[in-house]
Amino acid sequence: MSDRIASLESLSFDAWPADEVLELGGWRLRFTSGVTNRANSVWPNRFEGAMALAERLHRVEQAYAERDLPPLFQLSAAARPSDLDAALERRGYTVHSPTEMWTAPPTLELPSQPASIEVVCHEDVDPAWWSLSGERGRFRDEEVPVYRRLVERLRGRACFALASVDGEAGATGIGVVGGDRVGVFAMRTLEHLRGRGLARAVLAGIAVFAREREAVELYLQVERDNLPARALYASAGFHPAYAYHYRRLEPRG
Repeated sequence: MSDRIASLESLSFDAWPADEVLELGGWRLRFTSGVTNRANSVWPNRFEGAMALAERLHRVEQAYAERDLPPLFQLSAAARPSDLDAALERRGYTVHSPTEMWTAPPTLELPSQPASIEVVCHEDVDPAWWSLSGERGRFRDEEVPVYRRLVERLRGRACFALASVDGEAGATGIGVVGGDRVGVFAMRTLEHLRGRGLARAVLAGIAVFAREREAVELYLQVERDNLPARALYASAGFHPAYAYHYRRLEPRG
Protein backbone atom coordinates (compact mmCIF):
# COMPACT_ATOMS: atom_id res chain seq x y z
CA MET A 1 0.00 0.00 0.00
CA SER A 2 2.83 2.44 0.77
CA ASP A 3 4.15 2.17 -2.81
CA ARG A 4 0.66 2.87 -4.15
CA ILE A 5 0.27 5.91 -1.91
CA ALA A 6 3.68 7.21 -2.94
CA SER A 7 2.78 6.73 -6.62
CA LEU A 8 -0.55 8.57 -6.33
CA GLU A 9 1.05 11.36 -4.32
CA SER A 10 3.70 11.82 -7.01
CA LEU A 11 1.08 11.89 -9.76
CA SER A 12 -1.11 14.40 -7.93
CA PHE A 13 1.93 16.58 -7.22
CA ASP A 14 2.63 16.81 -10.95
CA ALA A 15 -1.05 17.24 -11.82
CA TRP A 16 -1.55 20.44 -9.81
CA PRO A 17 1.61 22.47 -10.47
CA ALA A 18 2.47 25.36 -8.18
CA ASP A 19 3.75 28.76 -9.31
CA GLU A 20 6.99 28.14 -7.47
CA VAL A 21 8.63 25.01 -6.04
CA LEU A 22 11.69 24.97 -3.79
CA GLU A 23 13.65 21.78 -3.08
CA LEU A 24 14.75 21.15 0.49
CA GLY A 25 16.52 17.84 1.00
CA GLY A 26 13.89 15.88 -0.95
CA TRP A 27 10.96 17.90 0.36
CA ARG A 28 9.23 20.22 -2.11
CA LEU A 29 7.90 23.55 -0.93
CA ARG A 30 5.04 24.83 -3.08
CA PHE A 31 3.90 28.45 -3.35
CA THR A 32 0.94 29.76 -5.37
CA SER A 33 -0.17 32.95 -3.59
CA GLY A 34 -2.42 30.96 -1.26
CA VAL A 35 -4.65 29.51 -4.01
CA THR A 36 -5.54 25.93 -2.95
CA ASN A 37 -3.95 24.03 -0.08
CA ARG A 38 -2.19 21.56 -2.36
CA ALA A 39 -0.37 24.23 -4.34
CA ASN A 40 0.78 26.07 -1.19
CA SER A 41 2.03 23.25 1.00
CA VAL A 42 5.10 21.15 1.64
CA TRP A 43 5.22 17.82 -0.20
CA PRO A 44 7.41 15.87 2.27
CA ASN A 45 7.47 12.44 0.65
CA ARG A 46 11.26 12.20 0.19
CA PHE A 47 13.95 12.75 2.79
CA GLU A 48 17.50 13.19 1.55
CA GLY A 49 20.72 14.52 3.04
CA ALA A 50 21.89 14.98 6.61
CA MET A 51 20.03 18.17 7.54
CA ALA A 52 18.41 17.81 10.97
CA LEU A 53 14.62 17.91 11.10
CA ALA A 54 14.58 21.01 13.32
CA GLU A 55 16.68 22.91 10.79
CA ARG A 56 14.44 21.76 7.94
CA LEU A 57 11.37 23.00 9.75
CA HIS A 58 13.01 26.32 10.50
CA ARG A 59 13.83 26.78 6.81
CA VAL A 60 10.30 25.83 5.78
CA GLU A 61 8.79 28.35 8.16
CA GLN A 62 11.19 31.04 6.99
CA ALA A 63 10.38 30.39 3.31
CA TYR A 64 6.63 30.60 3.86
CA ALA A 65 6.95 33.69 6.06
CA GLU A 66 8.93 35.42 3.30
CA ARG A 67 5.93 34.86 0.99
CA ASP A 68 3.38 35.88 3.63
CA LEU A 69 1.89 32.38 3.73
CA PRO A 70 1.29 30.08 6.71
CA PRO A 71 3.57 27.02 6.82
CA LEU A 72 1.46 24.09 5.63
CA PHE A 73 2.34 20.40 5.25
CA GLN A 74 0.40 17.80 3.25
CA LEU A 75 0.72 14.56 5.21
CA SER A 76 -0.05 11.02 4.12
CA ALA A 77 1.52 7.68 4.99
CA ALA A 78 4.17 8.52 2.38
CA ALA A 79 5.50 11.49 4.41
CA ARG A 80 9.12 11.30 5.53
CA PRO A 81 10.40 10.97 8.14
CA SER A 82 7.68 8.60 9.31
CA ASP A 83 7.22 10.54 12.57
CA LEU A 84 6.86 13.91 10.83
CA ASP A 85 3.18 14.27 11.73
CA ALA A 86 3.93 13.84 15.44
CA ALA A 87 6.88 16.22 15.23
CA LEU A 88 4.71 18.90 13.65
CA GLU A 89 2.04 18.45 16.31
CA ARG A 90 4.65 18.97 19.03
CA ARG A 91 5.77 22.14 17.25
CA GLY A 92 2.25 23.56 17.36
CA TYR A 93 0.94 22.66 13.90
CA THR A 94 -2.79 21.89 13.90
CA VAL A 95 -4.72 19.51 11.67
CA HIS A 96 -6.34 21.22 8.72
CA SER A 97 -8.66 19.88 5.98
CA PRO A 98 -8.72 16.10 6.53
CA THR A 99 -9.02 14.65 3.03
CA GLU A 100 -9.18 11.30 1.27
CA MET A 101 -7.84 10.06 -2.05
CA TRP A 102 -10.47 8.06 -3.95
CA THR A 103 -9.94 5.95 -7.07
CA ALA A 104 -12.12 4.27 -9.70
CA PRO A 105 -11.76 2.46 -13.02
CA PRO A 106 -12.27 4.75 -16.03
CA THR A 107 -15.48 2.91 -16.94
CA LEU A 108 -17.30 4.37 -13.90
CA GLU A 109 -20.86 3.43 -12.94
CA LEU A 110 -22.94 6.31 -14.27
CA PRO A 111 -26.54 6.28 -15.54
CA SER A 112 -27.26 7.57 -19.02
CA GLN A 113 -27.55 11.35 -19.23
CA PRO A 114 -30.92 13.06 -19.78
CA ALA A 115 -31.31 14.62 -23.21
CA SER A 116 -31.39 18.05 -21.56
CA ILE A 117 -27.76 17.65 -20.36
CA GLU A 118 -24.77 18.19 -22.61
CA VAL A 119 -21.13 17.74 -21.66
CA VAL A 120 -18.10 18.86 -23.65
CA CYS A 121 -14.47 18.23 -22.79
CA HIS A 122 -12.02 20.61 -24.47
CA GLU A 123 -8.26 20.29 -24.34
CA ASP A 124 -7.96 24.06 -24.12
CA VAL A 125 -9.40 26.55 -21.64
CA ASP A 126 -12.72 27.29 -23.30
CA PRO A 127 -14.19 30.75 -22.47
CA ALA A 128 -17.46 29.25 -21.19
CA TRP A 129 -15.53 26.85 -18.96
CA TRP A 130 -13.37 29.67 -17.62
CA SER A 131 -16.37 31.90 -16.96
CA LEU A 132 -17.83 29.29 -14.61
CA SER A 133 -14.72 27.77 -13.02
CA GLY A 134 -12.60 30.92 -12.84
CA GLU A 135 -14.61 34.13 -12.96
CA ARG A 136 -17.62 32.71 -11.09
CA GLY A 137 -15.69 30.16 -9.03
CA ARG A 138 -14.68 30.08 -5.40
CA PHE A 139 -11.72 32.41 -5.70
CA ARG A 140 -11.50 36.03 -4.60
CA ASP A 141 -10.92 38.64 -7.30
CA GLU A 142 -7.19 38.88 -6.61
CA GLU A 143 -6.88 35.07 -6.73
CA VAL A 144 -8.52 34.60 -10.14
CA PRO A 145 -5.35 35.43 -12.17
CA VAL A 146 -3.37 32.99 -9.99
CA TYR A 147 -5.86 30.21 -10.71
CA ARG A 148 -5.72 31.11 -14.41
CA ARG A 149 -1.95 30.62 -14.43
CA LEU A 150 -2.36 27.27 -12.73
CA VAL A 151 -4.86 25.89 -15.25
CA GLU A 152 -2.84 27.27 -18.17
CA ARG A 153 0.06 25.12 -16.99
CA LEU A 154 -2.11 22.06 -17.61
CA ARG A 155 -2.42 22.67 -21.35
CA GLY A 156 -1.52 19.67 -23.46
CA ARG A 157 -2.28 17.05 -20.80
CA ALA A 158 -5.75 17.91 -19.55
CA CYS A 159 -9.37 18.16 -20.55
CA PHE A 160 -11.60 20.94 -19.27
CA ALA A 161 -15.09 19.48 -18.88
CA LEU A 162 -18.22 21.65 -18.97
CA ALA A 163 -21.75 20.34 -18.44
CA SER A 164 -24.88 22.29 -19.36
CA VAL A 165 -28.58 21.69 -18.78
CA ASP A 166 -31.15 23.19 -21.13
CA GLY A 167 -28.36 25.33 -22.56
CA GLU A 168 -27.18 26.78 -19.22
CA ALA A 169 -23.59 25.99 -18.21
CA GLY A 170 -23.69 24.61 -14.70
CA ALA A 171 -20.75 22.36 -13.80
CA THR A 172 -17.04 22.08 -14.49
CA GLY A 173 -14.11 19.80 -13.79
CA ILE A 174 -10.60 19.07 -15.01
CA GLY A 175 -9.08 15.73 -15.97
CA VAL A 176 -5.27 15.66 -15.89
CA VAL A 177 -3.19 12.88 -17.45
CA GLY A 178 -0.22 11.53 -15.52
CA GLY A 179 1.34 8.23 -16.49
CA ASP A 180 -1.47 5.69 -16.89
CA ARG A 181 -3.90 7.57 -14.63
CA VAL A 182 -6.11 10.63 -14.87
CA GLY A 183 -6.71 12.92 -11.90
CA VAL A 184 -10.02 14.72 -11.43
CA PHE A 185 -9.73 18.28 -10.13
CA ALA A 186 -11.73 21.50 -9.69
CA MET A 187 -15.19 19.94 -9.64
CA ARG A 188 -17.80 22.68 -9.30
CA THR A 189 -21.57 22.90 -9.78
CA LEU A 190 -23.61 26.08 -9.55
CA GLU A 191 -25.75 25.91 -6.43
CA HIS A 192 -29.10 26.45 -8.14
CA LEU A 193 -28.39 23.60 -10.58
CA ARG A 194 -27.27 21.00 -8.06
CA GLY A 195 -29.13 17.71 -8.07
CA ARG A 196 -29.69 17.80 -11.83
CA GLY A 197 -26.94 15.33 -12.76
CA LEU A 198 -24.41 17.86 -14.01
CA ALA A 199 -21.53 16.70 -11.83
CA ARG A 200 -22.14 13.14 -13.01
CA ALA A 201 -22.00 14.39 -16.59
CA VAL A 202 -18.65 16.06 -15.89
CA LEU A 203 -17.30 12.80 -14.46
CA ALA A 204 -18.61 10.95 -17.50
CA GLY A 205 -16.83 13.37 -19.83
CA ILE A 206 -13.55 13.03 -17.96
CA ALA A 207 -13.94 9.23 -17.96
CA VAL A 208 -14.27 9.26 -21.76
CA PHE A 209 -11.12 11.37 -21.96
CA ALA A 210 -9.34 8.89 -19.67
CA ARG A 211 -10.34 5.90 -21.80
CA GLU A 212 -9.18 7.69 -24.94
CA ARG A 213 -5.79 8.12 -23.25
CA GLU A 214 -5.82 4.43 -22.24
CA ALA A 215 -5.73 5.31 -18.55
CA VAL A 216 -6.24 2.44 -16.14
CA GLU A 217 -7.54 4.48 -13.21
CA LEU A 218 -9.13 7.75 -12.17
CA TYR A 219 -8.27 9.45 -8.89
CA LEU A 220 -9.55 12.47 -7.00
CA GLN A 221 -9.35 14.13 -3.60
CA VAL A 222 -12.40 14.82 -1.46
CA GLU A 223 -12.53 16.47 1.95
CA ARG A 224 -13.77 14.15 4.67
CA ASP A 225 -16.66 16.43 5.69
CA ASN A 226 -17.95 17.01 2.13
CA LEU A 227 -20.77 14.50 2.41
CA PRO A 228 -22.60 15.38 -0.85
CA ALA A 229 -19.40 14.98 -2.89
CA ARG A 230 -18.55 11.71 -1.15
CA ALA A 231 -22.02 10.35 -1.93
CA LEU A 232 -21.67 11.37 -5.58
CA TYR A 233 -18.27 9.76 -5.99
CA ALA A 234 -19.31 6.58 -4.21
CA SER A 235 -22.36 6.23 -6.46
CA ALA A 236 -20.09 6.65 -9.50
CA GLY A 237 -17.83 3.78 -8.43
CA PHE A 238 -15.05 5.60 -6.59
CA HIS A 239 -13.67 4.09 -3.39
CA PRO A 240 -11.35 5.51 -0.70
CA ALA A 241 -7.70 4.57 -1.27
CA TYR A 242 -6.12 6.37 1.69
CA ALA A 243 -6.47 9.42 3.90
CA TYR A 244 -4.26 12.46 4.28
CA HIS A 245 -4.47 15.79 6.02
CA TYR A 246 -2.69 19.10 6.28
CA ARG A 247 -0.98 20.58 9.31
CA ARG A 248 -0.73 24.34 9.52
CA LEU A 249 1.21 26.57 11.87
CA GLU A 250 -1.17 29.29 12.95
CA PRO A 251 0.20 32.80 13.52
CA ARG A 252 0.88 33.69 17.13
CA GLY A 253 -0.39 36.69 18.99
